[in-house]
Amino acid sequence: SRPPPVEPVDYEIYVVKNKVLLHNDPQRELLIFPFDDVVIPPPRPRQKSRTICSSAPKNASKEATTLLVRECLKTYTSDCHIITYNYNAYSGSYQQLPNKKKLESLPEQVFEIDVDTDDKDEDSTLNRNTVCSITKEGWLFKGPEGQKDNIISFTRQFKRRYFCLKQQTDFTYILEFYKAEKKSETKGAIYLETASDVIKHTKKGKYCFELQMQDRRSYLLAAENEAELVDWMMAFKAVINANETSSQASTERSGIDEECPTPTKSDNHRLGLENSMHPELVKYSRETDTSLAKARQEERHNLFALYPDMQRFIYGQEEEEEVYTSKDVIDVFPKALGQRFLLRLQEFQLKLQANVSDDECIENHQNPEPFFISFALYDAKAGKKITEDFYVDPNSLHIRSMIPSELLHASDRLHTVDGVKNTTPDLYKFDEKWFYSKERRAVFSVTGHPSNIYLYAKIEKVLQGSISHCTEHYMKSTDTKVGTKIHRQMKLFCSRIGHHRMPFAWTAKCVSPQATNDAKMVLYRQESSKLSEEEIIKRLQEMRRPEKQSKWQVIPGHLKILIEPIESPVPNCVTPSLLPLHPFPEPPVGNLHIEIEEFQEDRADLSSPFTCYQNLLFVYPISLKYDCQKTFTKARNIACCIELKDSDDEGAIPLRCIYGRPGMSVFTTVASATVLHHNTFPEFSEEVKINLPTQLHDKHHLLFRFYHVSCESSKTSPRNSSASSKKKDNIETAIGYAWLPLLRGGKLVSENPDPLPIAANLPAGYLSHDMVASGKVMCPEIKWVDGKKELLKVNLRLKSTIYTKDQHLYNFFVHCQKLENNFSPTVESETTNKLKPENGRVTDDAAHHLNAIKSLHAVEVSTFINFLPTILNQLFRLIARTHNEDIAMNAARVLIHIVSEVDNVSKQDILQAYVKYVFKTLPSPKGTKVKTVHEELAKNLTVLLRPINADQSVVSRFLKHSWFFFEILIKSMAQYLIETERIKMPRNERFSSDYQFRIQNLIQAIYPHLYQKPDILTDANTANHSLATFIKHLFTLIDRGFVFRIISTYMENFSVRDTKIFQQMKFEFLKIVCSHEHYIPLCLPLMRRGLIKNYKDLDNIANPL
Repeated sequence: SRPPPVEPVDYEIYVVKNKVLLHNDPQRELLIFPFDDVVIPPPRPRQKSRTICSSAPKNASKEATTLLVRECLKTYTSDCHIITYNYNAYSGSYQQLPNKKKLESLPEQVFEIDVDTDDKDEDSTLNRNTVCSITKEGWLFKGPEGQKDNIISFTRQFKRRYFCLKQQTDFTYILEFYKAEKKSETKGAIYLETASDVIKHTKKGKYCFELQMQDRRSYLLAAENEAELVDWMMAFKAVINANETSSQASTERSGIDEECPTPTKSDNHRLGLENSMHPELVKYSRETDTSLAKARQEERHNLFALYPDMQRFIYGQEEEEEVYTSKDVIDVFPKALGQRFLLRLQEFQLKLQANVSDDECIENHQNPEPFFISFALYDAKAGKKITEDFYVDPNSLHIRSMIPSELLHASDRLHTVDGVKNTTPDLYKFDEKWFYSKERRAVFSVTGHPSNIYLYAKIEKVLQGSISHCTEHYMKSTDTKVGTKIHRQMKLFCSRIGHHRMPFAWTAKCVSPQATNDAKMVLYRQESSKLSEEEIIKRLQEMRRPEKQSKWQVIPGHLKILIEPIESPVPNCVTPSLLPLHPFPEPPVGNLHIEIEEFQEDRADLSSPFTCYQNLLFVYPISLKYDCQKTFTKARNIACCIELKDSDDEGAIPLRCIYGRPGMSVFTTVASATVLHHNTFPEFSEEVKINLPTQLHDKHHLLFRFYHVSCESSKTSPRNSSASSKKKDNIETAIGYAWLPLLRGGKLVSENPDPLPIAANLPAGYLSHDMVASGKVMCPEIKWVDGKKELLKVNLRLKSTIYTKDQHLYNFFVHCQKLENNFSPTVESETTNKLKPENGRVTDDAAHHLNAIKSLHAVEVSTFINFLPTILNQLFRLIARTHNEDIAMNAARVLIHIVSEVDNVSKQDILQAYVKYVFKTLPSPKGTKVKTVHEELAKNLTVLLRPINADQSVVSRFLKHSWFFFEILIKSMAQYLIETERIKMPRNERFSSDYQFRIQNLIQAIYPHLYQKPDILTDANTANHSLATFIKHLFTLIDRGFVFRIISTYMENFSVRDTKIFQQMKFEFLKIVCSHEHYIPLCLPLMRRGLIKNYKDLDNIANPL
């Protein structure tokens, strides 16, 4: 019969009883756990930031009132929370001990016998030396042999080959050339030990040069550009100088020898090989035993030294503990940047030029008037815009001065009031002249490898009239006199309505982010009926159809751009929010680079956790249907002005948080869209970029003002430029107002809101008209245009890391904020449920809270990934602080769902980073009995795994991802011990018996699911491995006798009659547990007093375990 199991020793009591033996033992360092086993690094490392300053505004934490905003700010500004196990490197197998040197992997060996030579050309050669150092490599054009002059073209004479200049083991040089850059097979070789000179050969080409040999042979080569030509010639001259030096040394050595040995038969044979015409034979003749032996010793490894690096375990080795200092920064969630390229505007020039000089005797030909250019990327295949607009000012200083500066800054000066709080976002100390320099460049990024990417450029001009009338002279005339006449006319328009723009032309080009492109783009006239995004996509899809392009009207001129792919960080670069990025010298030297915001798809595989503060809103007015209104007689040249306001009181000024265009302030109060002449149903193509305040409230809203702009009065009517306000009765006439609250019911408005009605007046308190129907608020009288029909279409695009577009996630944080008032930090004497009445029925508030938590199952995975640290922190806080058992259990169920969904899209690395760097257990003040994360998490996981409550899908997900929850438990326990200083207490007093009981119940609840599902081998093995690792870490933190009892209880579940699968799980469990870094102290190898008389008695001493 099977003998009864031996009860494990009570480790802590045994250590106390044998305290004298332990301290007097000569090897006591091996018998006692070190006191610094687990620590929190004193200088907590900071999270790595791409910006040189904090991305969050200075007073953001004070302004934040909603829970989601507060928690997001904490996530982006807090330091890393790391637990260090000082001796963790000694756990595991001896093969991963820290004193083992890690060798580089063996280089791949290629032998001649393994090379297939059947398909080689006649002039192909094999490199018999396996070790050659490459001095230079690149593309060259190889000329014909013997320099035969003929009438064949350059492309027929010269062949493009990939050349490699190598130094061989005998210190001679060889020039090999290949057909492709992969260097799969050589097309030939040139031995350079006889090279005598390298000279230019301009007769054959601009970048040609000749490599001359001592035997009067020569090779004609050609580079692709001047820089490559210089580099190759310098490399060949260095080779020739090295050959001359070695030749002189050889001559000196031969002069010292007084007697020359008689050549042997083998020497004669070798001499004959040197005179051979075959290059391989010549190469073979120069090899000696010494050179071959030396070549064999180079990069040679000891085969047995590679053994420690062999991977022998299924789950791999544990990570080594890193040492951090106060200056360290950790890239917690590294974001993979897309394919990036640099865009620079080189030139914008029209065929029609004007003499803009005030002196008629001086010729200064430039474009007749100011133009404004914006670039954006479109995905023609997906049919959408994928980046924001990048604005460039192509005008010279003289042309730019045609628009008075006071006209561009009139709105900002009008809305500047003394004593009113400054609403301008924090801006780094930029010089506006440098910021809006003509040479500034854009850094575009494309993620996901989309195809059919087009760079679309819009060209606009100052409002003058109809598009056909304004473009007619540019299309039909090239006379400078005509251009000068237009220049004089536009001076008047610029001085009157220079702040209003109209469409002029467009152009587009298919681009590849990986290729350098220097191109001139053809300009096409813009049609007033094709300004919408749908029309732009349609034109881009027709770019490859010549029959469609022939119908587009070309404006003579060109737009010259330069596209360069980039990989390394760019200096003098700022984010889309205008925050400087590393490296950013002070003061900045060179041109400004601006990262352009990319509108990525909400796909899980492209998503990454948010790591910095960003709160941008893009506003797109689409169209205004004013063709049927009868309220205003003049409503044809319609200008749309957009403002962001935080109040609807009379005299409230707009916030200065709209990103300005070149020529304006960096942040302005008003943005205006292009004006279409004599159009009562205008379509807009404007993109307004707004830096939203950190905390939004119900009064924040977008205000749209509409004006009729009179082009005729701007020609004749004088205007006082020094006036502080615009003369609306002469040039600009108000024809309507519309507003869009940013928050509705506390939630951010949808990105595709319903069309808006237009009001003819704007009384104070106009925002309250939505609440009139409920009878709660008295609304001022508002006169509506066209019977309050919805006339204005607007789209929004939110790019924020503190606000969410997901309704379920928003509801969850709203209910969590309500629960904050019910949280009590102390644990009551009885386990009660405060949100449940005595009759067991759930209250309405509790039901709403439960529904909000359960609704997280409907959140998109990409949203989970974006807000992962914030969501997980809130769920752990909810589990530990709530007194409602249903809320805690459903929060644990949601945790399992989130971890599973994130892992299913191959994002396990961000889960690991969260556990290691982000998770922080809740504080436990001294003198109070507070529920902790590890206690409540262990309790609720046990409830979910019990057969009564077990949901098979939840259980399967937990088993597969149990490692995450076990590591959270361990880290919470370690942080709790260190912060409360209970780490200094005896182990059997560190944690309560109730918590030990919960751990025991959790482990007992796991095993039945492993035993009942042997078909799911992977999940069972994963859970068994995670459990073993968890128990191994418990040895470091808790009562070791309790851990031994857990192991004994777990082992009782296995029997000799188990299948092979369970036997393997059993021994895998034991192997991991026994790999503890303090395995020797756990075995208690003590010499018992009174039992040892001689060394023979050592064999009779049994291990107490």
